[in-house]
Amino acid sequence: MAASLSISFILYYLSLYLYLLSLSLCFSLYVYLSLCLSVSLYLSLTISLSLSLYVSLSIYLSLFLSLSLFSFYLSLFLSLLSFSFYSSSSYSSSSRMAFPVPSPNISPPWSPPHSPSGGGSRVANALLLRRTFHYSSGPDLRYLSVLGVGLVVGIVWN
Repeated sequence: MAASLSISFILYYLSLYLYLLSLSLCFSLYVYLSLCLSVSLYLSLTISLSLSLYVSLSIYLSLFLSLSLFSFYLSLFLSLLSFSFYSSSSYSSSSRMAFPVPSPNISPPWSPPHSPSGGGSRVANALLLRRTFHYSSGPDLRYLSVLGVGLVVGIVWN
């Protein structure tokens, strides 16, 4: 549980750093765009610009934009990943406290009195064990698969 919490906090701070990096890249993109527009306006008033200068400006702008969007998507992915680690660790700790896994010799309070083995309902115990060990092993894979698909779609879309 402590390792999952430390991973969660590390991923959270990394995602915060990447989010601030994407904001700074967007701000630098805005400054770069305004500078390019003012220079191109000045040059178009004085002399005509060549096509290669326009192409190079558009390539630089697309690189800046794709880099800032990639860092934003990566920060979003890492923040949701840290939330997944944090929620799985908090759920596993609360499920361990609220639902202790019964040993085979001790009869749990929800077992019926006519049970021959004294172990309670097998279905309830199997579901309890599945839920406890599924959430205590790490983040939920459904969330991670949705996040991975979103990250791939965001990168391909750029």
